[in-house]
Amino acid sequence: MRFAATCVTYQTQDDVAMLGFADDEFKTSRYVLLQKDLEPSQRDLELGHDTLYIEIDDQRHSRYGGVVKAQLQESRLVLKLDPQAAADMSVDDTIEISFRVPMERLKEISNQLRLLLGNDIVQVDASI
Repeated sequence: MRFAATCVTYQTQDDVAMLGFADDEFKTSRYVLLQKDLEPSQRDLELGHDTLYIEIDDQRHSRYGGVVKAQLQESRLVLKLDPQAAADMSVDDTIEISFRVPMERLKEISNQLRLLLGNDIVQVDASI
């Protein structure tokens, strides 16, 4: 799956970190949402909801976990899903999102990705 995102948003509020990419801010048809509860409850832990939540274009294409690699470059993000996660969500196992943001925002996106996925999964281009 590939798409160009004209809207990139991220925030951490009420112990929930979020990063989203959409093809349009208001008339969205393609999007990827990454979200993680930074202080999961005991119930979240029991349900396995203490990891990354990913949603692709629709809640029908969502799940907890499944992202095995994230590569951030100056103008794109490539997410690699494990085969079972891709099958569960009925999506490709590779998601490539192209976008343009100032370097300062790119560094913030890099930090948010690391917060969501961890340093071992996120690879950031040396120029960032």
